[in-house]
Amino acid sequence: MATPNTVSEANKNNPIFIGVDAGTSQIKCVAFTANGHFIGSCSRSNDYKSTPDGGATQSMQATRSIVLDSLTELVDKLGDQSALVKGIAITAQGDGLLLTDRHGEPLHEGWLWLDSRAAVIAQEIETSAHYESIFNSTGTAINAAQMRSQLRWIEQHQPSLLDDAHSALHWKDYLYLCLTGERATDPSEALFTFGDINSTTYSAEVISALKLEHRKNLLPPIVDGLKQSHTLLDNIARQIGLPESIEVTLGYVDVICTALGGGLYNDGQESAMTILGTTGIHMRYAGTAQDIQLPAEKTGYTIAFPGGGFVQLQSNMAATLNLDWILNLACDVIRSAGHNIELPELYESLNKNLNTTAPLAAIFHPYIASAGERGPFVNADARASFIGLEQSHSFYDMVRCVVEGLGFAARDCYEALGELPAEIRITGGAAKSAAIQQIFASIMNRPVTVIEQPEAGAAGAVMIATVKHGFYKDINTCVDQWLGDAVSEPVHPEIEHTRHYEQLYQLYLTFRKSQVNNWSDIATLRNQLRNLAS
Repeated sequence: MATPNTVSEANKNNPIFIGVDAGTSQIKCVAFTANGHFIGSCSRSNDYKSTPDGGATQSMQATRSIVLDSLTELVDKLGDQSALVKGIAITAQGDGLLLTDRHGEPLHEGWLWLDSRAAVIAQEIETSAHYESIFNSTGTAINAAQMRSQLRWIEQHQPSLLDDAHSALHWKDYLYLCLTGERATDPSEALFTFGDINSTTYSAEVISALKLEHRKNLLPPIVDGLKQSHTLLDNIARQIGLPESIEVTLGYVDVICTALGGGLYNDGQESAMTILGTTGIHMRYAGTAQDIQLPAEKTGYTIAFPGGGFVQLQSNMAATLNLDWILNLACDVIRSAGHNIELPELYESLNKNLNTTAPLAAIFHPYIASAGERGPFVNADARASFIGLEQSHSFYDMVRCVVEGLGFAARDCYEALGELPAEIRITGGAAKSAAIQQIFASIMNRPVTVIEQPEAGAAGAVMIATVKHGFYKDINTCVDQWLGDAVSEPVHPEIEHTRHYEQLYQLYLTFRKSQVNNWSDIATLRNQLRNLAS
């Protein structure tokens, strides 16, 4: 649905940029003026398929069509203002693998970050003699979600697919190819997958250690959107109703664009942010490669940030995916009773219903994703569980327990990066809930702030484009203009809850560490059932 705003007199002649943020389940096209004024947006859902063998794929053709249709709708809604559009900027969900032929056409269903088929491959790489050098170069732990693991799986099981391929792309790279005809990837995903964080280029040593040297031709050139853009293809420009001279900027991966648009960057100083999206992302900013402190446990990601610097990141595989799961269970029960209800309706009442609950003496481990967990530990067999429920607990007590589990998972991730930060900014859909803000502040025992920036991911991509087009001399001046007054008043911990959560968090860790063998045994049973079913 498109929702254009009326542009104020002061912004009427301000150039417009459109940010495309292609997530796992939703694709958004968002219009901003060059000085950060939100104009309007258009969003559409996207579906993906899961298979019993752990596969999670999405149609590349359908995703392309949804993006083009969304752009067309937004441009149409902008009306006369569309003449002010100067550029398009693209970001998208991270990890995964998309193979295209020399004409840019898809060769398969695109693999998502949720795909767990390469879990065994990732474990083999992790235990190999070369893994330490791979981790030290990329600053990033191996997991089944990443292109490098997924390429190795296809090499082992479907090598002819790679023989036919011309490019191995991430999702934003594929959309950039669709809009411009150019093979490219950005520094963020290129470096944490196959690169060297010190030289900011592909690493021949890493590619060789991954046993992918003979496939290195599939990797596209690294293009930094702050410095280079390409022209929108003529036929695409005509289709969506924009001038043929429009420039397209390749943004960084969605988590980095969301961090930029959501206020992580603070004049190059150390800062921290949590993104409560489908996944849980927990980040600290490091100004230079020398400021990076790689975890001894070899976990997490180190990702290049626009304009220099890096983000050290721990990511728990599923955040709001856990909330989607439990609220969808309620939807199923309500529908079975003959009533119509959709998931957004339950989300609208979530804050009110959470406020009717109190902290529990129960624990939820939020490992609901079929790909297991990737931060602050890597275990493809990890699965979700409740501990301590009793008959007096209501449905919304269980929902609160899920939210608390997300808070504990966030704290677990931050502690893997060192001491807890002095303040944490949170963004993402779930961050809009005041009750969730309060629970997180109390679990962390730190003040929590929210950046009032609509559509932070698309905003971050557009911010990169405005610097490229010369509206700002650098990222710092752009952030000052766009986000200077957007930080909310801090939400402080509730002391009586903090004491309780401190004890509960220690139990959360104890139970989490005790479950490793049980997860492995359950995975064996799960595989046996899959074999029976096939």
